[in-house]
Parts: sequence; C-alpha cells; structure tokens
Amino acid sequence: MTAARIPGPPIPMIAGLSVFSDSFKTPMKLYQRYGKLVSLNATRSGGNLMAFGPEYNRQVFTNTADFYTIDSDSFPVKLPRDTALYRLWNNGLLQMNGERHDQQRRLMLPALHKKQINHYRTLMIAETEKRLGSWKVGDTVDVLKEMRALTAAIAIRAFLGMDPETDGMTLHRLFSEWAKMIQSPVNMAMPVDIPGSPFHRMLVRSEEVEQELAALLGRKRAALKDSETQDGLSALIQAQDEDGTRLTENEIMGQIGTFYIAGHETTASTLTWALLLLAQHPDVYTQLVEELSPLKGSAPSAEQGDQFLLLDKVIKETMRLFPPLPFVVRTSRVPFSMGGAEFPARISVGLSAFVTHRLPEIYSDADQFLPERWDGAAPSPYEYIPFSTGPRMCLGASFAMAEIKIVLPMIIGCYRLANPPNAKVDYQASIFAAPRGGLPMEIRTHNGTFPPRPIRGTVREVVNLPIN
Repeated sequence: MTAARIPGPPIPMIAGLSVFSDSFKTPMKLYQRYGKLVSLNATRSGGNLMAFGPEYNRQVFTNTADFYTIDSDSFPVKLPRDTALYRLWNNGLLQMNGERHDQQRRLMLPALHKKQINHYRTLMIAETEKRLGSWKVGDTVDVLKEMRALTAAIAIRAFLGMDPETDGMTLHRLFSEWAKMIQSPVNMAMPVDIPGSPFHRMLVRSEEVEQELAALLGRKRAALKDSETQDGLSALIQAQDEDGTRLTENEIMGQIGTFYIAGHETTASTLTWALLLLAQHPDVYTQLVEELSPLKGSAPSAEQGDQFLLLDKVIKETMRLFPPLPFVVRTSRVPFSMGGAEFPARISVGLSAFVTHRLPEIYSDADQFLPERWDGAAPSPYEYIPFSTGPRMCLGASFAMAEIKIVLPMIIGCYRLANPPNAKVDYQASIFAAPRGGLPMEIRTHNGTFPPRPIRGTVREVVNLPIN
C-alpha cells in the first residue's frame, strides 16, 4: 500500500491547523472517522500523518534515529538565525536530535539527579507554604493562575538559585512573558519583524531574557570558584561528559529556557486539572483528605509520597485524562513502513497521548475519572504516555512528579476547593492544555458537606462529569 491510499480529510491543511488549535478533540475526531492511520496530505514527497495507538507510539518513540523532533531549521516558521530567539530555541533539548541530543541529555542529568531533586524538595515546600499562606477561607482564587505562579517560583528557585521576589524578580517576569509568547500561535504564524508586531515583541523579549541569563551566568561562575551551590544552573555549569565536553553558554541558556517553559507549565496544568476533578468527585476528595490526614497539612517526605496510594492513583488518572503533553510530532529521516503502507522521508508523524489514553481496548469507561482503575492496572509504556516515552521521555518527569506530590497534598491538607455555582470551564489545548481563561475556585474548610456543583463549558466534551 502506498501513502496515497491512506484515508484522510478532504482539506488536510485545515485539519492540520485544527490539530494544533485543539489537540484534544481534533485528533479524536480524525481517529474516530478515519482509523488509526490518517493522512494529512502524506505523499511520495513528504507531508503529514497522524498515527494513533500503542503500536505506532512504540515505532516512533523508540526509533529516535529514524524519527526526529522538529528543530529550528525544519520548523514551519523560519526563525531569524542571528537572534536571541533562535539561540534560545535551538539550544533547548526538545529541539535537538541525534548525538547532540544524547550528549546534551547526559550533561543535563546531574541537574535532575535524585540527590538534586531531594534538595529541590525543600524549595518546593517553602514556596508552597508561602503561596498557601496568602489564601483565605471564603475567597475565590484563580487556581490556574495560582499554580502557574507557584510552579514558576519553584522553577526560579530550583533551576536558577534565585528568590523570585527579590534578586530573581526580573527573570521571573521576563520568563513568564516569554513563555506566553512562545506558546502563542499568532506569534509563530506571523513572523513579521516590524516594530509593534507580536513577533517583534517576542524577539525583543528574547534578547532581554538572554541578557539577564548571561549576566546571571557570569555571577554564578564567579561564585562557584569559592563554593558549591545546589541549583540546576550550577549543575549545568559544572557538568562534564566523559570526553571532557561541557555545555557552552548558549547551550546552558537554551536548556534553562526549556526547563522553565516545559517544567512549570505542564505541572501547573496537572495540578489545576486534579483540583477540578476532585471538586467534581467529592467522594474521592474526602477519601484523599482522610488518606493524607496524618500529614496535618504538611508536605509528605519522599518516602511517604510513594506510600499514599490514592494520591498516586488520582495523579495518574488526572494525567490520563489531561496528559501534560497531549500531542507530539516527529519527522521521518528515512523511508519507513507503517500500517502496511510505505512512506518516504520527510513525513511528519503526529502522535496523540489524548487519543491513546481513551482507547476503549486499553481503558474502559475512558472518559470517566476513575482513580480505582489503577488498582492492579499496568499499561505498557506505549499505552500510558503522559511524559512521552522511550529515549526522549521527558527528562523532567521525576522533578514534576516530586513537585505534584508535594503541592497537591499540602493544598488538600489545608483547604477544600469548590467550583463556584454554575461555573463555566472551557479548555485550551495545543502543545500544552489548561482551562481557557483560568479556573476560579472557592476556598473552604473541610467542615460540612460538599455536593458537586454543576459546571458548564467545553471541558464537559472531553471528560464525563457527574452533575449536568
């Protein structure tokens, strides 16, 4: 079978753009209509393909020599080379391939070693205590905004060794603004460098980020001559491969940018979705409060975090329904076979964690929030892919899980969060996924009864909630 025989939508360009604007429902609709292999103009000269299910996940995620991630030079929008934006983007691990990726990954491992994460735990707890200390019972807060602020502050402390409210305030602000710009479809779809344009503002902000990071690198290198520090940036500066290779200054800055964007955004979204799902399932919420009651609102130790079984199941089920990386793309370097068809090089293959996590042959009642499904469940690494899988699995997965297992128990131990009456919750799903426009929730105590309040919005189209 040839690529031309694979079924697909009549106007593939529109479908392809729709995948990036809604990486939840569009891939699911393509799968339901056309099957596990869908052509988006895949031809003998290249094009795009969607591949659904564990068989194809295994093929693409394990064969990293044949399937590359999209780097700066093959990105649909050509980034101007002699810019800070290009340098920051091109030197992030997510945009690297081949031996360069493998070596950079090895050099980054010390910053995310178990011993290093144990040090980060102290910073995570301190920042969480500070954030929760500003909450008041009876108030309504935007949980997404709060979680983003918290995880960003943790990233600034852990990766840069700075206080986000004092010496790290400028970088905290610049990184937050830069992260929003990088994720904006408008900025990437219209790369027009004229004063006042969104793309021009992103170029300017990139220069400011690079300048601040370069100054910080200089200060950090000088400090390391006299003492050892334990933040991620110091670990990257000191990292050395077996052949003596070290990260260049541009590589360090690019990797810190990747740490920040991928690290704090996905964790904030997972925490937000978990709190929404718990509010909509008060029985599970109550059971989790009881399980965590020995902590009395404090953070669990690393060992305790693994002993709270319901906590673990709630987190797994949240990431199944709302995967931190709902959609990824790889590009074939060589001709390949898939689904009985032959494809050339330069085919972009889209893989969907969202669809994989809802395949009925793997997960029964797949649209339901059922933490108990994880009692004895053991899906393969290609059937459950919240952090991708294979040699390019998210390097920060251990950091993210440690953070979630600290923040979520501390919130639940202190407060009961509830949706306001008749709240509207829409989702926004592209590279990452989060409630569109935030998630207002009421702060309460654990006293009283907690019937779930109905919510409106598009989130009901991707998960079954108990009350209409």
